[in-house]
Amino acid sequence: MNKGNARFVAADVLDELQKKKNEFVTPILHRRLKDTNEKQRTTDIVLGTLRCRDTIDHIITTCGQIAIQRIADKLMNTLRIAVCELIYNPLTPDYSIINDAVENTKHLTGQKQSAFVNAILRKIQRSIKTRNIVLTAANTRNINPRDSESGCDFINELLPDAETDLASYLNLALSLPKFLIAEWISIYGEQKARD
Repeated sequence: MNKGNARFVAADVLDELQKKKNEFVTPILHRRLKDTNEKQRTTDIVLGTLRCRDTIDHIITTCGQIAIQRIADKLMNTLRIAVCELIYNPLTPDYSIINDAVENTKHLTGQKQSAFVNAILRKIQRSIKTRNIVLTAANTRNINPRDSESGCDFINELLPDAETDLASYLNLALSLPKFLIAEWISIYGEQKARD
């Protein structure tokens, strides 16, 4: 694995951020960007993974069929990056995403853990019907929106029912803090909060 690879550097940035709980990502990211020629891609991966962390963790738990707490810290950010790319970057080939996650894990922890990462990512990959679908009103519980027009379509229901629990649905569909959504709903009502 090329240590200058955007995914490798992004995982290091996220690992360092996780260890330094009170530090912001920007100084860590700027310091580590010198280690790669893929500066923009590394930045996009780091910020995208942080932005969508609630949704990514939900997908790992639901589709990967494992509790986040059971995954070693050293593996967690490699998994998050791979899931983020599988869901939010449909033009990136899934074999490339999974292969880099496995190779990154081999470098960090060894062969045994790389098989574990591969197994989780393959489960998630098999739970995706299509990585790029146009959003419609039909079965929104299976589709994780990427933007206002498209999303990732899952075989099984992934998201809560928006009609019965709008705050939970928007929390996971858009990776927005649930407390903030609940506040918007109480102030503006459900329709304006959706908008």
